[in-house]
Amino acid sequence: MEDVQREILRRNYSTLVRDMSPELVVEELYKDSILTLEMKETILMQLTRFAKNRKLLDIIPKRGQRAFHSFCLALEKAGQLHLSIGLREEHIGTKDSTNNQDTAKNLSPQKRPPKNYTQLCMIDLWDDIYVTANQHDHDNSIQIHLRQYVRDGKNTPYPTKKGITMSISDWLMLENCLDGMTEALKSYAERRIEETWYLGSNIFVKASKDFPLLDLRHYWKPDPNGDFVPTRKGVKLNRRKLEQLRNATLIIRDFIPSLGQDMMAYPMLPSNLDLKSLEGLVDYPNC
Repeated sequence: MEDVQREILRRNYSTLVRDMSPELVVEELYKDSILTLEMKETILMQLTRFAKNRKLLDIIPKRGQRAFHSFCLALEKAGQLHLSIGLREEHIGTKDSTNNQDTAKNLSPQKRPPKNYTQLCMIDLWDDIYVTANQHDHDNSIQIHLRQYVRDGKNTPYPTKKGITMSISDWLMLENCLDGMTEALKSYAERRIEETWYLGSNIFVKASKDFPLLDLRHYWKPDPNGDFVPTRKGVKLNRRKLEQLRNATLIIRDFIPSLGQDMMAYPMLPSNLDLKSLEGLVDYPNC
């Protein structure tokens, strides 16, 4: 692995330890002969997800020239595209700064990593916030993103890390909670506390008691015995964007028919939810 690639992993170490789901990534790296069977077993025998991630990140920099790109590809195949995009963007930017000016112009900021998924839809919620659905090629799994975009010099929208990534069940839970969220924004001035909903996959939605805003965000627990902490991966919706999101729940069914075929009944969690009360619950993929 090149020194610049090791430095990129070092800068993103905390984020990767916190957000990466290691099992599928390790399996893909093993299939690609980056990890040996012994390395794979050593990583997976660690007791916690964080320990597995740390062990993996300790091993990867020592696994040769293909290790960095194979790691990024493994993240994409494991459905963790947001982590791969961040690493690849930094790598492109670093190469850009070391080349001459003419070469730098050819490495445009909107350059994408190789796609291993099919984008099913892209629905504008206004102000460059989009709902997108991606179907991954390796297992046909579907992820739904609610994400802030930025535009390049050609006015092409480009995804940022600001947003959330949902499974089908997370999205259905969001749909079930939309009426309560809409009411919360209407009556925000009458509340003394923030209202909270849990969607699954460590995603929480909080309605501000001071402003008509919803904050949808990934959380994590840096200390297994401590409190949940918000990450930087989130997005805020006002009333207009929330209404557009409600419309998107109807549009998206044209692109993901399974959403309408198997509507599961999810239990509604109390709106005045204390995040501490969910200890043990969010270790499961769905609540």
